[in-house]
Amino acid sequence: MRYYRFRVWLPCITSLFFLLSTPIICAAEPFSPIAAIDAEIVEAKKKGLPKREIDSLNHQRDLLLATTDEATMKGLSIGPESQAYLQMAILDSDKGKLDEYKALLKDGNARSSSGVSSDELLTFLRGAKENEKGKPLPPKLNEARVVLREHLDEIGFKGRDLFNPNLSNQEIRNVLSQKEMGVSLGFLHEFPGMADALADFKAGKISKQGLKERIGGNLFHNGPEGGFWKKITQEFLPGAMKNAPDNNTQKLFEGTVFEGDAKGSLQYPSPRTVASAYHTSLDRLSQATGGGQVKIFEEIPFLPPHAGVAEASLENPKNTLNQFDQLAVDIDKIPMTAEQKRTLSHSIKEAKARSEDYITEVSSNIHPIENGVHIDRKDYTQRANETPESFRQRVGDAHSRYIHKVENDREPMSAISINKHCSRILKDL
Repeated sequence: MRYYRFRVWLPCITSLFFLLSTPIICAAEPFSPIAAIDAEIVEAKKKGLPKREIDSLNHQRDLLLATTDEATMKGLSIGPESQAYLQMAILDSDKGKLDEYKALLKDGNARSSSGVSSDELLTFLRGAKENEKGKPLPPKLNEARVVLREHLDEIGFKGRDLFNPNLSNQEIRNVLSQKEMGVSLGFLHEFPGMADALADFKAGKISKQGLKERIGGNLFHNGPEGGFWKKITQEFLPGAMKNAPDNNTQKLFEGTVFEGDAKGSLQYPSPRTVASAYHTSLDRLSQATGGGQVKIFEEIPFLPPHAGVAEASLENPKNTLNQFDQLAVDIDKIPMTAEQKRTLSHSIKEAKARSEDYITEVSSNIHPIENGVHIDRKDYTQRANETPESFRQRVGDAHSRYIHKVENDREPMSAISINKHCSRILKDL
C-alpha cells in the first residue's frame, strides 16, 4: 500500500489558534511556526542562498506541519505550550546547515541574526561559569547555563557538557575551522540554532522551562546512532580528527555527551525526551522519503552525481530503517506514560512502514548504470564536453523532478507525505 497515493486529510489548525493565544511568547507578534519558516524560506530565496540551504528549510517545514496534528500531540501529552517549544526546537534544529549559523562555530566575529555572538553560544554550550576574561557571566547567560546543566543532568549526562569545558571558545573555533574537520559541522549542526533559543531566553520571550524544552526537543534528533549517522560517528569524524593537525582536536569531545565508553571513542546519543523522540521519528521519515532524498543529494556535492543519487535515494533510506528499529528500542529508556509509549511506538512504526513503501517505489525507478544513473525511464551519463558541474546539475534536476513526481507533484518536497503519515496515526488511535 502506498500512503502517498491517498487523499490527504489536512491536519486541524485549531492547535495553532490555541498556540497563538498562549502567553508563553512575550513578543509583540504571536508565534506561528509555519509563518516563521515560510518567512525564512522567502528571505533565503531573496538572498540567493544555495539550494541545499533552501531544501534544509523546506525539510524543517515538513516537520513543523507534522506537529500540528492534534491527535498525536494529545497522545504524547504535549500541550499547547510544549507544542510551541517543540516547534521552536524544530526551527532551531537544522539552522546549523546554513552558512550564517555555521559561522558561529568557526568565526569569533560571527553573530546570529537573533543577535547572539559566537562567544555567547560557545560559552553556553561548554557550560562555562566565567567569560573568556575570567569574569562572571551576564545574569541571563548564567541562568541559561544553569538550565542547560539541569537538563543534561536530568537526561543522564550528569557532569557532561556539549563541548569540552576545558577548551576556550577560540580553541574550539580553531579546531572546527580546520579544513579536515568539515564533517564536524554536519555532526554538530543541532548546536548553532540554539543561539536563537538563547536569544529568546535573554529577551524574556521564553521561560526557563521553555528553554529547557526547546533545547531538549532539539538535542540528538539525528539519532539513534545507526545507518549513515553511525558512519559519521564511528568512521568519518574519527578519521577527520586523526588527520587534523591542531593538538586540541582530540580533546574536543572529552567530558562531553559525545564521549564514548572506550578511550578516544565517540557516540551519538539517542533522544532522551518524548518530544525529541517524536521529532527524531519525523526527521528520519523525511530523510528516508522525498524531502530527505532531495536535501541529502544537495548536501553531498563531493560525490559524483550518480553516486550522490544512489546515496540519497537508495543507500541512506535503507540505512534509515535501521535507525527506526533502534529508536523503537531506545524509547524504553525514556520515562513516559503508557499512552505516550503507545502513541510514540505507533508513530515510529508507521514512519518506518511509510519509508519502506517509499523505498520500494523509488528503488524500482532509480538504479546505477555504467558511469551514470537511471532515473525514471531515462539513463544519465556525462556528455562529451559537459562539465562535471553541468552534469551534476542535470542529474540533480532529473532526480528532483522524479522525487516530486512520486510526491504527487507537490512542492516543497515531502510536506504532503508527512501529513499523510500523521493523518494515518489520527485514524488509527
